[in-house]
Amino acid sequence: MDYNEINDHLKQVNKDITGMNKEIKQHQKDNKQKFNDSTLTLLNLMSEDMRNHNASEQSLQLAIKGTYEFYKVVNKAQLPISIINSLLHPENTAQQNTSSFGTPLSEIKTQPITWLWENRIPQGKITPLALLAESMNCAFLVVRHLKKGSTDNLLYRGAGSIGIIAAARTCLTIFYDPADEKKRVLAVTKSNLAEPPKNLSYQVVTNQSITPHIQWLGEINLDISTLIGPGINLSFPRQEIIKALQSSQSTLDLKEIAEKTGLNYKSLRMTVSRMHEAGLIAHPFRGRYTTLEQDAESKKRLEERLKARELENEAFRNRFAPDATVTTDANTIVHPGQDICINLPVSP
Repeated sequence: MDYNEINDHLKQVNKDITGMNKEIKQHQKDNKQKFNDSTLTLLNLMSEDMRNHNASEQSLQLAIKGTYEFYKVVNKAQLPISIINSLLHPENTAQQNTSSFGTPLSEIKTQPITWLWENRIPQGKITPLALLAESMNCAFLVVRHLKKGSTDNLLYRGAGSIGIIAAARTCLTIFYDPADEKKRVLAVTKSNLAEPPKNLSYQVVTNQSITPHIQWLGEINLDISTLIGPGINLSFPRQEIIKALQSSQSTLDLKEIAEKTGLNYKSLRMTVSRMHEAGLIAHPFRGRYTTLEQDAESKKRLEERLKARELENEAFRNRFAPDATVTTDANTIVHPGQDICINLPVSP
């Protein structure tokens, strides 16, 4: 056998091995799907049987979740979370509607589009997205965070290129409600297609299944200038921390801040650390915190005292310098190192 025949034989062997690997993977995939289907059938029968016997919701959750966890650990069963929730709460119409229309977004594996983000979006070149939206008759929702800044124009405070907001026809911004720390305000800060609607108030609440959802509270009469006022965009715990620091005449440590605000000590440590990193509060000494204004005033007073002390030291050095002169009376000047002559009046 020559080299070419050997090479062709090896290629055929590799091809056969690749085909066998594909068959094995497909067989494993089919077996896994069959096992997942049988697990789902078992859980469904358990759910129906326990409901027919008037089992409590707590018992139902313990049984369904416990059985699924057993098969998940021992036999590597994998079922979508939406299916488990539908077994626990079949009356939840929202979940039924979600399942009927397709796979929930939470179960879709995302893939980063690096070429789009690195090469086009930073330069404001997002034409491919616009063409795709037009051809598919859909809209893209881009989520951005606001950067720290003092400008009142929110369009210039978005992270990334200004071309992103320039290409968007509508911009929605979420603010803290200045009157209630549990509520939020959804405001339209850009609208090129129609007149901007009124701002909406909402809050996140939980239902009986402890699933968070949005509760809309209707329109709220607050303009953008009020919502972006100083301190409004800070969360309630951060506002309380700043209030506690402002009310103190000296720096405070974490325990003192926790006592004044009533916040949990563990979460307070992380919040205070993040506030310091964001430049919201000052950390002049180890374990001590204060407001930026009080820290600046303290530094100013310290500089004034140091300057006054330096002036005093300079005056003291000038007074006792080697070339200094000492005046003894109106007519006599004595230089350092000379004898001092004192003329006493002679009695007659």
